[in-house]
Amino acid sequence: MQHPSNLASSSTSQKNDESATMRLVRNVGLDRPSATSTREFAESERLAQYQRQIYRQWQPGDVYAPHDLSGIEQKKWKQGRKRPQEDAFDILGINPVLEYKVR
Repeated sequence: MQHPSNLASSSTSQKNDESATMRLVRNVGLDRPSATSTREFAESERLAQYQRQIYRQWQPGDVYAPHDLSGIEQKKWKQGRKRPQEDAFDILGINPVLEYKVR
């Protein structure tokens, strides 16, 4: 067990350590938000807004032209592709197996 006089000195040393740490934090500038973090946040928000406007899921290796990034092209991808309700061979009444050439 510690003597009561030692307890008072240990709490004082803790306060001195804490105030020294706080002084260091203030001197370095960590106690306030930096301008770079604010700029980084604004930049990430701007990029997120652009990403929400792009509907096409680009894959690595996809080749595109600048007009593929236009609003008109994005609208096409937003609407999606409509799948045919019926098969073309069924509508024409053709058996596709019979269309193959045999040597």
